[in-house]
Amino acid sequence: STHEMASYEPNSFDICNASFSINYSRDLDIIFSNVHSWLKLDGIFTFSIPHPIWLQTRSENMDFAKPHKIWIKMRSYDLEIFNYYHPLDSFIQLINKYNFKLLHLMETTISKKYKGWSEDKYRLPNAYVFKLQKI
Repeated sequence: STHEMASYEPNSFDICNASFSINYSRDLDIIFSNVHSWLKLDGIFTFSIPHPIWLQTRSENMDFAKPHKIWIKMRSYDLEIFNYYHPLDSFIQLINKYNFKLLHLMETTISKKYKGWSEDKYRLPNAYVFKLQKI
């Protein structure tokens, strides 16, 4: 896939962002390696992935024990898409391996000030959002 073949000069970017995209890759190591190379010192890497609670309701017989390919039901679009599930520990190991500092990890929910959503949207997170810094 494209992100695994992308090529940029080292220390090219201040910020790299991957919004719900790295979960399409079986090999997270190459992503972390590339981003670490491309970022300048103190550069920021943000990315989001589907939250395990969200996956539980959309992937049949979801197995959280190991990395593997999964099929996710996108109810609002009436289709199924594939992702690769990686346990949270996989991300922590890569953060450490590539010497990133974890600045923030957020579990996203919708604020109560936004009316009209189902009750689950206010209390159940649908994503993890990571903010890392190259140190």
